[in-house]
Amino acid sequence: VERSRGLGDVYKRQIILIMRYITLILLFLITSNSLSQEKVSLGIFQDARLMFLGDHRGNGPGTMDVILRFKVEGKQNKIGYFVYFLNYEQANLASTFKRYSLSAGYTFNTINLKNNFLNRFEFTPIVGYGILHRDRSNSLDKYYNWSFGEETAFKVSPFMKISLLTQLMQRSDLKRKKTNNRRVGRFSWFIGTVFNLVNFGDEKSSYYF
Repeated sequence: VERSRGLGDVYKRQIILIMRYITLILLFLITSNSLSQEKVSLGIFQDARLMFLGDHRGNGPGTMDVILRFKVEGKQNKIGYFVYFLNYEQANLASTFKRYSLSAGYTFNTINLKNNFLNRFEFTPIVGYGILHRDRSNSLDKYYNWSFGEETAFKVSPFMKISLLTQLMQRSDLKRKKTNNRRVGRFSWFIGTVFNLVNFGDEKSSYYF
């Protein structure tokens, strides 16, 4: 009987997980389609601290922590536009770290300064929700978590932007040493490049490649 109850709990968790994914994807598609799409882009980011300094958990300089991100931009209005993201992050830590998430934000890009150089900057506050996988030696652990961030981008050309991404993530896979509490928030700083793939803003859709 106990085994049957255990299997039932597993199936319930799987169903809840699938429903969460479906809900998130539907919300992403409905929201992004409710606004006129301007551009679709691909961003590639690397954790700057792990790349150059490492951390106190034994991960040395040069440790890979990469985010691949597809972004859909909404229609430009007076001060900016809405943005929606599909994200995949992987880090080669002591146990492999993977995270799949959806996020959204608003890009402010109309500073209206006389200096054309400063007008090429964009600022985007972002909130996201996803699932984090830790592939440990004897188990595959899963955690749901929130993330909050801000991206500062500089438009190099109509095709490319250079970005600095600051992120505060709920790290339920980590423990506080004193309290053994798993609700740990960690800051990360990523540097990366964003490539525009498709432009829907013109009367006729155009591709950058």
